[in-house]
Amino acid sequence: MRIKAALAVVVLALSPVAALAQDKPAPAADATGMEALAGLLTPPPPLTQEQQARLPLATALAEKVVPPGSLGGMMDGMMGGLLSPLLGDDAPFVRARSDLGQRAHGFYWTEGLGGLGWAVDAVPTLKNGSTIGIPSPPAVLLPSGAIIKPGIRDAERLQGFDADWTAPAERVARTSARWALVGSAVSVPVAAWLGRRLAAPANYEPLRDRPFPLSGKAPRAARFDGTVRHSVAISADPIGVTPPPIAEFMQDREGQRLLSLKATLGFLSRTRRAKLRFEPGFISAVERHAEAMRALESSVQMTLPELTLAT
Repeated sequence: MRIKAALAVVVLALSPVAALAQDKPAPAADATGMEALAGLLTPPPPLTQEQQARLPLATALAEKVVPPGSLGGMMDGMMGGLLSPLLGDDAPFVRARSDLGQRAHGFYWTEGLGGLGWAVDAVPTLKNGSTIGIPSPPAVLLPSGAIIKPGIRDAERLQGFDADWTAPAERVARTSARWALVGSAVSVPVAAWLGRRLAAPANYEPLRDRPFPLSGKAPRAARFDGTVRHSVAISADPIGVTPPPIAEFMQDREGQRLLSLKATLGFLSRTRRAKLRFEPGFISAVERHAEAMRALESSVQMTLPELTLAT
């Protein structure tokens, strides 16, 4: 139903979308292109009476384009041909272990009850903000004990873009739209690797094939050979590049913000009701950050140079 509705909307708005595609065919980092992309993130206006009247016809047309039950077969055929060439690279490396006080650790400060997004020397997946457009970048517990939220320029660089790549979006939308652009983006190095491998496919070794489970947990990787689905025994590291320490990588000191007292206390409250197992020393570190922020609760959105927390 969701796919049909989306196709119906496409039918109603086909001409404007086609015009946009013709005007901006290249993914260049120019202001006009970024402004257009930011405009697509704003809520669409309600349908007019004329469009409402045409919606049943558009829906019927969408059903003819994608008949019920055909999408699964189409996706199997397309993805099976695409994925096998991508499963020939495997260069696993030893990932860093939690080491509070020595490494930075990313986590979702907006969670803490059912999940955490714990990431050693990294940040969890960047999100595009709340449903009402409020940015919610992950938090990073630094080796110093300070808990910060990365700035938008660091977030852009974490996704592989240049700093201020999304700045032109501010001409047509709120600053928060930049977080939506970054959170919805595909990491540039990942996209580049995918492109290279699709252009020059790797040789897949069938010895990696395993039986595909008919029930239970889905495999981390799988492929379809045109007849049979297979699980694939492969790591998450196709090229084996070790990233730099996240504390050194983040350079946007002006954009970084300390996690506020209110946000810290809210996170701690959720962790106390959670059944999660936290890294030893993590909750104590968050409590120390809360005490430091309590002493400065009259300050609002301080940048890091204005505060140094004791370890």
